[in-house]
Amino acid sequence: MSCRALYERKQQEPPCEECIPKLDHINHDAARVWGFVQDQWIVSMGGVVGVNLCAVVDVMEILDVEDRQDCLERIVYLSRELVAEMHERAKVPTK
Repeated sequence: MSCRALYERKQQEPPCEECIPKLDHINHDAARVWGFVQDQWIVSMGGVVGVNLCAVVDVMEILDVEDRQDCLERIVYLSRELVAEMHERAKVPTK
């Protein structure tokens, strides 16, 4: 259940301003790219494997990201963390 759903059950407004961290300027490009590719997962029989890096590279080009290596590293790190979390939730062993 999401945070918002929990607060809705309590009939209260969620404290998003206090809860959601501010985006650091060094993550700005990665956040912009992630907004476009966050649903571009590669999936196998065992579940999610990772984010489609071809999509990431294409979006970085379209958005004219200056430091593409740094942005790619941030996206890969984020996607690996999310895949590990998905596997943990699904009890899928990770390598």
